[in-house]
Amino acid sequence: MRVLALSPPSGGENVPNLFAGTSNGVFRSTDCGAWWSGSSVGLSSTDIRSLAVSGTNLFAGTWGGGVYVSSNSGANWTRIDSGLTNRRVRSVAVFGTTLFAGTDSGIFLSVNSGTSWTAANSGLTSTYVRSLVVNGTSLFAGTEGEGVFRSTDSGTNWITASSGLTNPDVRSLAFDDTILFAGTGGAGVFLLRDGGTSWKAANADMKGANVYSLAVGGTSLFAGTEGAFFRSTDNGTTWTRVDLPSDCVCALAVIPSGSGTGVTEVYAGTWGDGVFRSTDSGRSWTSASTGLTSTTILSLAVNPAGDGTGATDLYAGTWGGGVFRSPQSGTNWMAASTGLTCPSVHAFTASGKNLFAGTTNGVFLSTDRGTSWTNTSLTDVSVHGLACSGTNLFAGTLGSGVWRRPLSELVTHVEMPPLRPTSFALHQNYPNPLNPSTTIKYELPKSSEVRLSVFDMLGQEVSVLVNERREAGVHEVKFDGSNLASGVYFYRLQAGDFVESKKLVLLK
Repeated sequence: MRVLALSPPSGGENVPNLFAGTSNGVFRSTDCGAWWSGSSVGLSSTDIRSLAVSGTNLFAGTWGGGVYVSSNSGANWTRIDSGLTNRRVRSVAVFGTTLFAGTDSGIFLSVNSGTSWTAANSGLTSTYVRSLVVNGTSLFAGTEGEGVFRSTDSGTNWITASSGLTNPDVRSLAFDDTILFAGTGGAGVFLLRDGGTSWKAANADMKGANVYSLAVGGTSLFAGTEGAFFRSTDNGTTWTRVDLPSDCVCALAVIPSGSGTGVTEVYAGTWGDGVFRSTDSGRSWTSASTGLTSTTILSLAVNPAGDGTGATDLYAGTWGGGVFRSPQSGTNWMAASTGLTCPSVHAFTASGKNLFAGTTNGVFLSTDRGTSWTNTSLTDVSVHGLACSGTNLFAGTLGSGVWRRPLSELVTHVEMPPLRPTSFALHQNYPNPLNPSTTIKYELPKSSEVRLSVFDMLGQEVSVLVNERREAGVHEVKFDGSNLASGVYFYRLQAGDFVESKKLVLLK
């Protein structure tokens, strides 16, 4: 016997009906269990996993046969599974006027007593979600066995986005402005360009690789695999392999350079060998694990410290050791797991100063740089992907699909992501005239190679402010004219084919 349920008395009786769900169908007792009789007429599946009562209706969830309803105390049953694409039903429940069924393919709901069902993971044919990424108003989910899915309505509906993806086992996803990259289990990396409908292989030098992590920094794409670290500077057309003293690179994080050199600081979390750091865009590596008491790193995240200094914190999620934080670029680590009741952390995402951690037992939130953590009420699910999109937090799970919750229910202040510019623009510097410094703002609708320079009246270049690839967005840069004579100067922005100049006046 697997489950019991009580329903109101029938036929003028004073004793309620007691129902038992078993591997051999449903049984009914009208005398508090003293005697039982079979009540399985109409049940094509007699493996009963759950029972629920709503008024005079009795619902049965079966293994392989879907959901059945009886309106005559179990005398007869009728199957009600229109739209229920998975008939392996582990649980049924009633909430108000809504009937829910928990299956091997996620959760389904019905608002008409089971006549029709709607998937809460509408369109998501795999509920094993390993990665989530956001780009603009689109949310992408990488799944185990079914490829990539896309939602443009905050996760209400999903459509497949896997054409050309020859390996549907997607372990990692990453965006570089207009290109989506997918790391697969056994077939390397694939890319999908904005507006494109089909994936293209980007794995000429890494075929057969299990790609556990992807990251974009500056002009480089990084891939962490089982056995090596790879770097590409041409969107995956060619790859350079760098061997690390570890069998598997599970996580990657990058800190783009603001120096104008184009060099990116890269961190690699490994299986059993801690964290490694590169200060030359992945060409060479040094160990950065001092203070880590757990050296199996499942996830890494970079987030502003929020202390007014402009500093950046690096977080490491480990297998069995909780969260660690390093405010010194991985030089030293300190435990940051107070309140984190599940010590295996597979994913991070941030919304402003709020940091979320996805664990093997749900999602946790820290608002104080990892000093303390609180449970967000999503429990008993293994969360392998997290993403903030607009005003919502999304969690990708293994076996339970994608979950969504408004950030306003979790934090007191929700920071909206800045809108991406729709065109290139160069703004007038402020203040102007300047003495001796000013700020120049420019906008990029897409990732571009940028050169921002200052010229004198003779056309001679007197200062180069930016000379590197910059991501889409609104950027500001300081210009200091302390070493220049008073007079009229021009500053010019060149970003791809876009060129524009403006005048500034230096008065001392």
